[in-house]
Amino acid sequence: FVNGLRTASATSSTAITNPTAGVQIGRSTTSGGSQRYYTGYLSDTHFVKGTAKYTTDFKASYEKLTAHANTKLLTCRSNRFIDESGSSHAVTMNGNATISTVNPLKITDKWKPTKGGSAYIAGTGDHLHIPTHADLSVGTGDFSIECWVYIVSQASSYASIIDFRGDSTR
Repeated sequence: FVNGLRTASATSSTAITNPTAGVQIGRSTTSGGSQRYYTGYLSDTHFVKGTAKYTTDFKASYEKLTAHANTKLLTCRSNRFIDESGSSHAVTMNGNATISTVNPLKITDKWKPTKGGSAYIAGTGDHLHIPTHADLSVGTGDFSIECWVYIVSQASSYASIIDFRGDSTR
């Protein structure tokens, strides 16, 4: 879905198992071991296990997302890199990933930590890392990953926003 409109759909019977080296936000690792980095802003990065949150078109919201029982990761939305889900995963900054006041929320007053924020990931070397944990394993069940994305530049090759394959070179 892009801005609430379905742009593609896919199914797979391949299990997404516990990522052995955690989850990468802003970086992907190819099967050959090379790294690809995203450049831009990310806010309200939300991983929901056991629920396909959207199955039809919807009206995109400008409100902060809310964690619920199936939320396993909720980050990139405040004045620091933390997981605001009940799981409280450690979120580690790598490279020069920074906190930014740029965000999708309709805020007219001065930015405040309670109003939300985003992560700015400037490309090569910059990303966030969440250590491996059993609740990040989906198996073959339903799940949802959503986030607000503002792409600053696009490299000639793809760059994943969230990569569950992880790697050992954090």
